[in-house]
Amino acid sequence: MSRAYYYLVSSLPYLQFDQKPSLSVEGFLALCADHLAAEEMGALRAVLAGDETVSCCSVAADWFRFDKSLRNALVVVRASRLGRDSEDDIRTDGDYDAEAVEIAAQVVREEDPLAAERLLVKRLWGVVDHIGTGHMFDAGALIVYGLKLKLLERLEYFRSSSGAGIWEGIVTGEAMHKTLAGIGDQ
Repeated sequence: MSRAYYYLVSSLPYLQFDQKPSLSVEGFLALCADHLAAEEMGALRAVLAGDETVSCCSVAADWFRFDKSLRNALVVVRASRLGRDSEDDIRTDGDYDAEAVEIAAQVVREEDPLAAERLLVKRLWGVVDHIGTGHMFDAGALIVYGLKLKLLERLEYFRSSSGAGIWEGIVTGEAMHKTLAGIGDQ
């Protein structure tokens, strides 16, 4: 994936953090399908689906490396708060990233779960921006755009009525109560 996609990238709607996107991830992928070869399209879909085995470009490799580091940092911070050992839950093939550790510590310190989620998405937005530096019209730019769309969709999910209801049920414990109550009724 080393071609330039001047028309495609320049025609994509502008994305701004915390603003509802005018394009969904699926809509973005449909647009890309008109401009990318089948192999390139498969790689883009794989990256956005979280398939770490795809090796299409440096942006994907950098994103997966950071994501793994952040997940490991979250395991360590959460285990520490619970007084548990995190050794069994760490992915040993991951790299250490100081920013990932800082983000994990900030997110876990946040009292309000929704505020923690928003903080995490905002910090990830900055990481994606950094990873995308220098990628203006190439496959990396498309991956950055897709990752940002996924982050915005995540924020929108919590704003939607179904997402807000699910979130409220999780926070209040009603979701667990309903789930446990229905177990014996089947």
